[in-house]
Amino acid sequence: MLGIVIGTKANAASAGPPLIADDPNTIGAGNAQPIIATSVLNRRNQTVVAGPILDLTVGAVDSLDVTLVVSLDSLHRETASPAWRWLGVITPGIKWEFLRRDRGSLCISPAFSVGTRDPGRPLVLLPLQGEIEVGEIDATLGFDAGYVSVWRGPGEWFAAVYGQVAVTKRLTFQGEIWSFGATTGHATDLGLSLGTTYLIFKHERKTLELLAAVGPGLASFGESRLDLRAYLGFQYTFARPRRSAETQAAAAWRP
Repeated sequence: MLGIVIGTKANAASAGPPLIADDPNTIGAGNAQPIIATSVLNRRNQTVVAGPILDLTVGAVDSLDVTLVVSLDSLHRETASPAWRWLGVITPGIKWEFLRRDRGSLCISPAFSVGTRDPGRPLVLLPLQGEIEVGEIDATLGFDAGYVSVWRGPGEWFAAVYGQVAVTKRLTFQGEIWSFGATTGHATDLGLSLGTTYLIFKHERKTLELLAAVGPGLASFGESRLDLRAYLGFQYTFARPRRSAETQAAAAWRP
């Protein structure tokens, strides 16, 4: 469950990838933001590799995004036979920034996730995100918390707090503390992520950024400790082409 949730939650603008926590900011009407990435989780004799991950966000209106995450995940267990198992995960969702102020905002971003190995047990993700600017520097603090409902299975909760600061016009440092836990039993993971976003190029309304993060598991209760989480991806943001006013007028008068 932890690998699937971490692999499918990410769909963001300023925070989000490479962090686990998502930020509350929508990308704006007419914009699109695909991310190609991979992530790794390692716990004792078990490794989850998510990738390639296609993480797509499209701005429907100024305060609403439509999101889609498609991932090919592989699970490796040394003691299992076969040692490798593969799983496709598809996660459509929306992101609604319902409150926006000069120094902060709030949003909800529900999503529906289904895996190819067990399509009869889909997940419903119900997150709430918030963010606030800090002082006069280009820095923010935020949170991401919510509930994961599993059809015919126990649910899970997740929570994360994050911070980020722009060091230069191209380089941003990010950090977070996150936790996942089962609503039944005592299985809980607590971890840390340190990440960076680097602007490779920017031209008019097009940008390409490198996203990278790595972090250890700090503690696990009720199961073996999570050793490592790593993320690497490329994020491309662009404005979708629109027909000119003359073309639209001509189409309206076309018999």
